[in-house]
Amino acid sequence: MNLENRKFLKKPEIVFVCIASFFGILSTIFMPILSVPDENQHFQVGYAIFSKNGRASSDLVLSEEIVQTAVRNGSYKSYFSKISSAKSDGAAINTNNYVFDGKTRASVFDLMRLPQAIGILIARFIYPSLGFMVLIGRLLNLTLFILSTYFIIKKVKYGKWAFVFIACIPMIIQQAASLSYDVMNLIAILAWVAFIINLSCQQVKITKQQLIIGTLLALFLLITKSNNILLFALLFVIPKKIIPLPTKLTKIRSSKHWAAIKYLTYATMIVIALIGFYIMSQKILAGHEFHPKKLLSVLLNTFYWGDLGLIDVTTIGIFGQFSNFYYHLPAWIVVLAFIILALIMLYENIPNISKRFAIISASLFMGSVLLISIGMYYGWAMRPVRLGLNANITDGIQGRYFTPLLVLLLPAFAYLQRYIKITTSDKNIIPIVTVVTSIILLATYLIQTYHFFWM
Repeated sequence: MNLENRKFLKKPEIVFVCIASFFGILSTIFMPILSVPDENQHFQVGYAIFSKNGRASSDLVLSEEIVQTAVRNGSYKSYFSKISSAKSDGAAINTNNYVFDGKTRASVFDLMRLPQAIGILIARFIYPSLGFMVLIGRLLNLTLFILSTYFIIKKVKYGKWAFVFIACIPMIIQQAASLSYDVMNLIAILAWVAFIINLSCQQVKITKQQLIIGTLLALFLLITKSNNILLFALLFVIPKKIIPLPTKLTKIRSSKHWAAIKYLTYATMIVIALIGFYIMSQKILAGHEFHPKKLLSVLLNTFYWGDLGLIDVTTIGIFGQFSNFYYHLPAWIVVLAFIILALIMLYENIPNISKRFAIISASLFMGSVLLISIGMYYGWAMRPVRLGLNANITDGIQGRYFTPLLVLLLPAFAYLQRYIKITTSDKNIIPIVTVVTSIILLATYLIQTYHFFWM
């Protein structure tokens, strides 16, 4: 049977589950434990959340160099067979326990790390070896990612194949199949954008159920990464005609005081926005003074001139810079991946997409990239242990920070269909291209991983 005739192409969410499950499980196996960026720290925090001792013992704290040495000399299997100190550690629910650097808090209320922590706890009761705890933590993280994204793709009304392609990017699969909390951030962004896309195309009034779901998604977005607060600007693309107005508000709008109330509301919103901007700016500055000219020079050095090696690697890293930045997808494959993503987005139709939606979403993509870069400059590059106060580039930015934001480009490309339209003789062509390209990218990632660590 030809690929285009297969029924599963009619259900993008099922296609996603199949691809993500197969390659995700292989990634948890091929990638040595504690070898994904910050995975050692994520393990320590996740372990400490339910640890009676309050932190991981020394035999559970390994550097990536030690793990790689074990891979090379053939002793890696001992991490799975040897019972660790976790066997003698009891279980507890911690809410305010600081670990490894004295600044990172292990708390059961840290929803970003809770899935991994539960996986580690389950593994402790089954077989408390370091390798098994990391493996089960990874698998639980991966399961949460796959199930959540399955429902997101299933529920979003338009752009399903773009969501599939983005969720199957190797960088995302690597993080999902690790102990990283990037999974929760990705789910929050995909769910929020999917929710807004659905509302933007809706013709009837917003229901109470949608209001509850929207409120929960907004709260979820707030507990992830601070730069995600920008995504609340997407609320301004919701058509006014579907916003339900209480009866009392309708009466107020017809009163002679409505103009004053309206302007007072606008003023209040502006004040709240300015307060929020001030709080965020102080957090981003990390105690440093703001010099606009200096910052502009730093951004230009990072993105346009100077040593472009940093931004080149970061761009490649959006699709795949693996393990602790040891290897990455070839640049030509990344270029191909960007082209395919653009074609998919130009093919995916969002009915009656507004120019406002296109402009706001594209601006949020660029604004988020800049905000993250500025935050890394003040919070990381200017540290004495990095480049210090004389830093002239945004050191520390990674492609994986920007990967989830790709979904923000979907409305902009959908609007461009008014001028650039992708048509095919067969409606299954784009789904087939999406599946084949995703498999090629993920197969390349796994082959590279196997070659780097195991050959």
